[in-house]
Amino acid sequence: MVKLQLEFLPYTTGYVHVQTNPKLFFSTERTVKNGPRIASIFKELVADKYANRLCVKVPATWEGLQACRALEAQGIPTLATTMFCMEQASLAADANCTYIAPYVNELRVHFDKGFVDEHKAFDFCAETQRYYENIQANTQLLAASLTSVEEVMQLAGVHHITVSPPLLRELASTPADLWQSYCLNVF
Repeated sequence: MVKLQLEFLPYTTGYVHVQTNPKLFFSTERTVKNGPRIASIFKELVADKYANRLCVKVPATWEGLQACRALEAQGIPTLATTMFCMEQASLAADANCTYIAPYVNELRVHFDKGFVDEHKAFDFCAETQRYYENIQANTQLLAASLTSVEEVMQLAGVHHITVSPPLLRELASTPADLWQSYCLNVF
């Protein structure tokens, strides 16, 4: 995964994200060991100008969030992923995660043709961002699992979003005057 992310570095700003080993998601100790290993591999393979552009993705279990706290204390930026509720969001801010990644849609929408998530997490994204602003948290929201231009536009104002290449191409071809009709002003 590290080598794949290296391909994106020249074309992006900010961080690239690499997932810790998901088999470790219930072990704080093993996740804390995995984070620096990923960072070491990354720094060994990149030019100095990119060395500080890695953010380590950690599942937002209790153990994972404690690992995020330890990794952040070591200077390794973290993203708490698979974020579904305010309790997780609050703990992530307390752990000083750099980002959280709430999934707007269940991951199933990307693999099961015809499946439509009836419980999209737009409200959770908005509630979390307001909460972070109210408590002046450093943690930022990076919404994930988006499937349409309409969903991206509904998130206008969120800190960050993850957009797949096909969706990015669709966004680029959407006339700007149509964007306003998509926006729901959630933020």
